[in-house]
Amino acid sequence: MSEIKSLAEMVHEFGEKSEEEKTPEEKKIESIRLLPDDEKYARAFDMRMQGLTAMNIATVFGVSPQTITSWLSKHAQNYRMHLEQEPAANIVAESILFLRKIEEVCLYEASQFDSDSIVVDSIGIVTRNKNYKSADLKMKYLLAGLKSREMMLNLMIKTGVLPTEPERMYHLLSDSKKAVLEDSGSHKSRSKEEIAENVLKLLEKSTTL
Repeated sequence: MSEIKSLAEMVHEFGEKSEEEKTPEEKKIESIRLLPDDEKYARAFDMRMQGLTAMNIATVFGVSPQTITSWLSKHAQNYRMHLEQEPAANIVAESILFLRKIEEVCLYEASQFDSDSIVVDSIGIVTRNKNYKSADLKMKYLLAGLKSREMMLNLMIKTGVLPTEPERMYHLLSDSKKAVLEDSGSHKSRSKEEIAENVLKLLEKSTTL
Protein backbone atom coordinates (compact mmCIF):
# COMPACT_ATOMS: atom_id res chain seq x y z
CA MET A 1 0.00 0.00 0.00
CA SER A 2 1.42 3.40 -0.95
CA GLU A 3 1.92 5.94 1.81
CA ILE A 4 -0.64 8.68 2.20
CA LYS A 5 0.80 12.00 1.05
CA SER A 6 0.89 14.91 3.45
CA LEU A 7 -0.99 18.12 2.69
CA ALA A 8 2.33 19.91 2.17
CA GLU A 9 3.39 17.34 -0.45
CA MET A 10 0.07 17.63 -2.27
CA VAL A 11 0.31 21.44 -2.29
CA HIS A 12 3.87 21.28 -3.64
CA GLU A 13 3.04 18.77 -6.37
CA PHE A 14 -0.10 20.43 -7.70
CA GLY A 15 1.92 23.54 -8.59
CA GLU A 16 3.83 21.48 -11.16
CA LYS A 17 0.74 19.93 -12.78
CA SER A 18 -1.24 21.12 -15.77
CA GLU A 19 -4.78 22.39 -15.25
CA GLU A 20 -6.25 19.13 -16.57
CA GLU A 21 -4.17 17.01 -14.16
CA LYS A 22 -5.22 18.86 -11.03
CA THR A 23 -7.80 17.34 -8.69
CA PRO A 24 -10.85 19.34 -7.46
CA GLU A 25 -9.10 19.79 -4.11
CA GLU A 26 -5.99 21.17 -5.80
CA LYS A 27 -8.04 23.54 -7.94
CA LYS A 28 -9.81 24.76 -4.79
CA ILE A 29 -6.48 25.50 -3.09
CA GLU A 30 -5.30 27.39 -6.18
CA SER A 31 -8.49 29.47 -6.27
CA ILE A 32 -8.04 30.33 -2.59
CA ARG A 33 -4.51 31.54 -3.24
CA LEU A 34 -5.77 33.89 -5.98
CA LEU A 35 -8.27 35.66 -3.71
CA PRO A 36 -7.87 39.42 -3.03
CA ASP A 37 -5.98 40.20 0.17
CA ASP A 38 -9.04 41.17 2.24
CA GLU A 39 -10.76 37.92 1.29
CA LYS A 40 -7.63 35.96 2.17
CA TYR A 41 -7.62 37.57 5.61
CA ALA A 42 -11.28 36.66 6.14
CA ARG A 43 -10.79 33.10 4.84
CA ALA A 44 -7.78 32.60 7.12
CA PHE A 45 -9.85 33.84 10.07
CA ASP A 46 -12.67 31.39 9.24
CA MET A 47 -10.16 28.53 9.09
CA ARG A 48 -8.71 29.56 12.44
CA MET A 49 -12.18 29.57 14.00
CA GLN A 50 -12.71 26.04 12.65
CA GLY A 51 -9.71 24.86 14.67
CA LEU A 52 -6.92 24.91 12.08
CA THR A 53 -3.50 25.98 13.32
CA ALA A 54 -1.50 28.79 11.77
CA MET A 55 0.79 26.13 10.28
CA ASN A 56 -2.18 24.33 8.63
CA ILE A 57 -3.53 27.58 7.19
CA ALA A 58 -0.06 28.63 6.01
CA THR A 59 0.26 25.35 4.08
CA VAL A 60 -3.00 25.98 2.24
CA PHE A 61 -2.03 29.52 1.23
CA GLY A 62 1.62 28.70 0.56
CA VAL A 63 2.93 31.29 3.04
CA SER A 64 4.66 31.24 6.42
CA PRO A 65 2.81 30.89 9.77
CA GLN A 66 4.04 34.39 10.64
CA THR A 67 2.24 35.73 7.58
CA ILE A 68 -0.99 34.06 8.72
CA THR A 69 -0.62 35.70 12.15
CA SER A 70 -0.22 39.04 10.39
CA TRP A 71 -3.30 38.35 8.24
CA LEU A 72 -5.41 37.59 11.30
CA SER A 73 -4.30 40.87 12.88
CA LYS A 74 -5.16 42.81 9.71
CA HIS A 75 -8.58 41.15 9.55
CA ALA A 76 -9.27 42.31 13.13
CA GLN A 77 -8.22 45.85 12.18
CA ASN A 78 -10.47 45.82 9.10
CA TYR A 79 -13.39 44.57 11.18
CA ARG A 80 -12.80 47.31 13.77
CA MET A 81 -12.89 49.96 11.03
CA HIS A 82 -16.11 48.42 9.74
CA LEU A 83 -17.68 48.59 13.22
CA GLU A 84 -16.66 52.24 13.65
CA GLN A 85 -18.38 53.15 10.39
CA GLU A 86 -21.49 51.01 10.97
CA PRO A 87 -24.49 52.69 12.68
CA ALA A 88 -24.90 51.42 16.23
CA ALA A 89 -28.51 50.43 15.56
CA ASN A 90 -27.41 48.09 12.77
CA ILE A 91 -24.84 46.41 15.01
CA VAL A 92 -27.42 45.88 17.76
CA ALA A 93 -29.99 44.54 15.30
CA GLU A 94 -27.47 42.15 13.75
CA SER A 95 -26.43 40.90 17.20
CA ILE A 96 -30.05 40.34 18.24
CA LEU A 97 -30.77 38.40 15.04
CA PHE A 98 -27.65 36.30 15.60
CA LEU A 99 -28.64 35.44 19.18
CA ARG A 100 -32.18 34.62 18.07
CA LYS A 101 -30.81 32.29 15.40
CA ILE A 102 -28.66 30.51 17.98
CA GLU A 103 -31.72 30.07 20.17
CA GLU A 104 -33.73 28.62 17.27
CA VAL A 105 -30.95 26.17 16.38
CA CYS A 106 -30.58 25.05 20.01
CA LEU A 107 -34.30 24.50 20.46
CA TYR A 108 -34.48 22.59 17.19
CA GLU A 109 -31.57 20.35 18.20
CA ALA A 110 -33.15 19.77 21.61
CA SER A 111 -36.36 18.65 19.94
CA GLN A 112 -34.43 15.90 18.11
CA PHE A 113 -33.58 14.05 21.33
CA ASP A 114 -35.86 11.69 23.19
CA SER A 115 -36.04 12.82 26.81
CA ASP A 116 -37.28 9.42 28.00
CA SER A 117 -34.03 7.91 29.23
CA ILE A 118 -35.57 5.65 31.90
CA VAL A 119 -37.22 2.29 31.19
CA VAL A 120 -39.27 0.40 33.81
CA ASP A 121 -40.11 -3.22 33.00
CA SER A 122 -43.19 -5.20 34.09
CA ILE A 123 -41.71 -6.17 37.48
CA GLY A 124 -40.50 -2.69 38.35
CA ILE A 125 -36.81 -2.95 37.46
CA VAL A 126 -35.51 0.44 36.33
CA THR A 127 -32.90 0.61 33.58
CA ARG A 128 -31.56 3.22 31.19
CA ASN A 129 -32.21 2.69 27.52
CA LYS A 130 -29.47 2.76 24.90
CA ASN A 131 -30.06 6.46 24.29
CA TYR A 132 -29.61 7.42 27.95
CA LYS A 133 -27.25 10.25 26.97
CA SER A 134 -29.98 11.93 24.94
CA ALA A 135 -31.54 13.54 28.03
CA ASP A 136 -28.24 15.18 28.95
CA LEU A 137 -27.71 16.45 25.41
CA LYS A 138 -31.26 17.74 25.23
CA MET A 139 -30.76 19.65 28.49
CA LYS A 140 -27.50 21.16 27.21
CA TYR A 141 -29.21 22.45 24.09
CA LEU A 142 -32.12 23.82 26.10
CA LEU A 143 -29.78 25.63 28.50
CA ALA A 144 -27.81 27.04 25.56
CA GLY A 145 -31.05 28.25 23.99
CA LEU A 146 -32.16 29.90 27.24
CA LYS A 147 -28.76 31.55 27.62
CA SER A 148 -29.03 32.99 24.12
CA ARG A 149 -32.49 34.33 24.95
CA GLU A 150 -31.16 35.86 28.19
CA MET A 151 -28.28 37.54 26.33
CA MET A 152 -30.68 38.85 23.70
CA LEU A 153 -33.05 40.40 26.25
CA ASN A 154 -30.16 41.90 28.25
CA LEU A 155 -28.79 43.46 25.07
CA MET A 156 -32.20 44.90 24.20
CA ILE A 157 -32.59 46.39 27.68
CA LYS A 158 -29.05 47.83 27.87
CA THR A 159 -29.36 49.46 24.45
CA GLY A 160 -32.79 50.89 25.17
CA VAL A 161 -34.74 48.71 22.74
CA LEU A 162 -36.78 47.55 25.74
CA PRO A 163 -37.52 49.95 28.60
CA THR A 164 -36.51 49.01 32.13
CA GLU A 165 -39.38 50.75 33.93
CA PRO A 166 -42.34 48.34 34.46
CA GLU A 167 -44.90 51.05 33.64
CA ARG A 168 -43.22 51.94 30.35
CA MET A 169 -42.83 48.28 29.47
CA TYR A 170 -46.53 47.68 30.12
CA HIS A 171 -47.58 50.56 27.86
CA LEU A 172 -45.13 49.46 25.16
CA LEU A 173 -46.43 45.91 25.14
CA SER A 174 -50.07 46.94 25.38
CA ASP A 175 -50.04 49.42 22.48
CA SER A 176 -51.07 46.91 19.83
CA LYS A 177 -53.65 45.29 22.08
CA LYS A 178 -55.10 48.68 22.99
CA ALA A 179 -55.51 49.55 19.31
CA VAL A 180 -57.45 46.36 18.70
CA LEU A 181 -59.76 47.01 21.66
CA GLU A 182 -60.43 50.57 20.53
CA ASP A 183 -61.25 49.42 17.00
CA SER A 184 -63.67 46.81 18.30
CA GLY A 185 -65.26 49.18 20.80
CA SER A 186 -64.89 46.60 23.54
CA HIS A 187 -62.66 48.64 25.88
CA LYS A 188 -64.02 49.41 29.34
CA SER A 189 -62.78 50.31 32.82
CA ARG A 190 -60.99 47.43 34.51
CA SER A 191 -60.45 46.42 38.09
CA LYS A 192 -56.97 46.29 39.67
CA GLU A 193 -57.11 42.50 39.52
CA GLU A 194 -57.81 42.56 35.77
CA ILE A 195 -55.00 45.05 35.16
CA ALA A 196 -52.56 42.92 37.17
CA GLU A 197 -53.57 39.84 35.22
CA ASN A 198 -53.06 41.64 31.90
CA VAL A 199 -49.64 42.90 33.00
CA LEU A 200 -48.52 39.36 33.77
CA LYS A 201 -49.74 38.11 30.39
CA LEU A 202 -47.99 40.94 28.55
CA LEU A 203 -44.73 40.33 30.42
CA GLU A 204 -44.87 36.69 29.36
CA LYS A 205 -45.24 37.87 25.76
CA SER A 206 -42.18 40.11 26.07
CA THR A 207 -39.92 37.17 25.36
CA THR A 208 -41.21 37.13 21.79
CA LEU A 209 -40.05 40.69 21.01
